[in-house]
Amino acid sequence: MGIPATPGYVDMVTGLVVQVATKLNDRLVEVKPQLLIRYVRGLCSNRNDAHLPFDDEVLVVRFVGADEVAAGAMLNFNCHATVVGPTNCLITTDVQGGVRDELAEWIGCVPYGFTEASGDLGNRQFRQGNDFTELRRVSNGITGEIMKDFFEPVSLLPPVVRTVLHRVSYDNERFYSQYQEQLDAVNRVLANGPAFDQKKLADIEKEMLGRQFERHEVDFTVRMTTIDLGALMFVTFPGELASELGTFVKEPFVGSGKHPVIIGYANAYQGYFVAAHTYGSTSYESYVT
Repeated sequence: MGIPATPGYVDMVTGLVVQVATKLNDRLVEVKPQLLIRYVRGLCSNRNDAHLPFDDEVLVVRFVGADEVAAGAMLNFNCHATVVGPTNCLITTDVQGGVRDELAEWIGCVPYGFTEASGDLGNRQFRQGNDFTELRRVSNGITGEIMKDFFEPVSLLPPVVRTVLHRVSYDNERFYSQYQEQLDAVNRVLANGPAFDQKKLADIEKEMLGRQFERHEVDFTVRMTTIDLGALMFVTFPGELASELGTFVKEPFVGSGKHPVIIGYANAYQGYFVAAHTYGSTSYESYVT
């Protein structure tokens, strides 16, 4: 990918992963799945407009052995890991890692964390800072809401896997004039001495819009996979899906007895995917994809 690395580092990390994987069979145990679902508001929302609908579901799947000890768990909630600001120079797992850490003792293990359709979700509309104090506030708040609920047994079946492919192909030069109009608007924002957050977003928009003029043809294939486990239906998506589109993916499963769960950023990364009617209006994500 053109990213410099210390010689031997990649081989060392790859070797450790393979070494651990080869020992997994020795650690297998029979488990029972448990499910917790809760809805959290007041800490994150659509990051462009707090009044827009968004998927506020939090889901935890826990697997416990015969001794009722957790052998593993999966955690999903929808919020961009962008609580700590861009001037921070310390390594942080941000809000996703913060909630995982806070829940570990309560769940019985550190859960695998993943996000659903959260391309346009974050804590921007409720932000009280952009430092580690704010990170603790948001992480503790989400964790506290989750811990108000409880796990219930759920029956899962052997997985049935299907794949859906969709090709995206178009002449990008057709939109150059539109990109230029958007770029002119961004430059006007930057020329008027914007506030910190506004300048941060405008700087990114300017950079990403400039790159659009380097793309002449766009041609790629979106690969989605469904993993049907009976009561749970996992759907993978190779990018950042807007919350509205995530709801659209979930709608067909209403009343089916299958609870849909989207795994975003899965198996590839192909940018933001936003609803057509939001393009270029309040959707910051549509400018930068």
